[in-house]
Amino acid sequence: MSEVARDPKQTIHEDYGTLFATDYVLLMCYIVWIIFLELPWFLLSRLSLPSHFSEPSFGVSLKNFLIRTTNKLFNYRQIRLLIRPSASDILKSPRYGPFRQNLYHRICFHSFTGYWIIQSSFNDTQPPRHSDVTIFFLHGGGYFASQPDTYLLFLLRLAEAITTQGIKVSIFALDYHLAPEFQYPTQLDEAKAAYDYLLRDMAIPADRVVVAGDSAGGHLVLSLLVDLHQRSSRPKPGGAMLFSPWVSLHHTPSTNAYTDVISAAFLRATARRFLGPARSDRKETRTDPLLEFLNPHPEIEWDAVLPSWLWVSAGTNEIMFDDIVKLTQALEKRLGRQRVDWEWGEGEVHDWQWLETMDYGAKKRFLAKHEHRSVNPPSVSPGATKRETLARPRVRRQHCHRHHRHPALAAIEITSGAKP
Repeated sequence: MSEVARDPKQTIHEDYGTLFATDYVLLMCYIVWIIFLELPWFLLSRLSLPSHFSEPSFGVSLKNFLIRTTNKLFNYRQIRLLIRPSASDILKSPRYGPFRQNLYHRICFHSFTGYWIIQSSFNDTQPPRHSDVTIFFLHGGGYFASQPDTYLLFLLRLAEAITTQGIKVSIFALDYHLAPEFQYPTQLDEAKAAYDYLLRDMAIPADRVVVAGDSAGGHLVLSLLVDLHQRSSRPKPGGAMLFSPWVSLHHTPSTNAYTDVISAAFLRATARRFLGPARSDRKETRTDPLLEFLNPHPEIEWDAVLPSWLWVSAGTNEIMFDDIVKLTQALEKRLGRQRVDWEWGEGEVHDWQWLETMDYGAKKRFLAKHEHRSVNPPSVSPGATKRETLARPRVRRQHCHRHHRHPALAAIEITSGAKP
């Protein structure tokens, strides 16, 4: 039996965000390094090599540089400190406070822990098996940072967009153990156990489950789908959504080194942290079908692995864009446009939909609005103001296909309005 808890402060990562004394010393050294070395170099490059920077403004370019440099220099404990939990503030806000008792319920099994973000409705909870769609969400963060807490606003925003269409949606977010304390295959084992829980214990039909993930969470989604096919013990889900997925742990060179919020060095360190030093140096990890999706050996039987539809998004300015496009085009060629749907955010960076919900000022204004209103906010309607749209996921579409109207995809369309 599971233990159900409603305390949003509870977590399996008790020391998340805790720094050692040496971390504080290094933190100060890094700040000095950025100010006096990295920043002048960036300014010089921006002026002398403008073609390397495709951001629309200097401010955006500077922000991306600071995030990219922080990710490159800081260790995993320092990065965790920057990505702090915020569920308590969100659930106390005027926007979501009236529905607090129906949101963010923790369940804990021996084999995994997770959170029911919403169960069918904001106004009252119902068994997820009665929902029109259940989203099984696997969060990103390089397998070493973030937790469902840091994705709460992103997921609630998605739930709003779906429920405003009269569709019952449940969202379950896995709270997997983080690397390097827990390395592969811990996260995959927990995802498998959670998927079994949804189908077996919660009696949710597999064709109503949509597996979704961003960045490393997208990598975990693909690992889970391949594993389900290999085991043949559970039916595959009805659909899958990948936001800026990490499709190759051995990143190929990209032209976006100066425009994204992460770097090639960061990706190499993250892969080593996730796999462990011994496993990361093995040749077989470069072709393992559970880990490598660009050049796996043996080749992955994608037509049998993937569900009936797949949706992929990526920013044209992210460093993994070439890898994501390569995989998506290969899948589209093999499976056809009826099963593979993709959408590129022109000028956007890695995982931009989630990053926008982490903007402190925009989030604060967004949560303060719509007190005691039903969850039909003006921000999902035509004519929404700039302030109302700041905290919602956005996409500037480029070369996208639209062949099906699954509820989750329809919600993506609503929440993906053009930049104000």
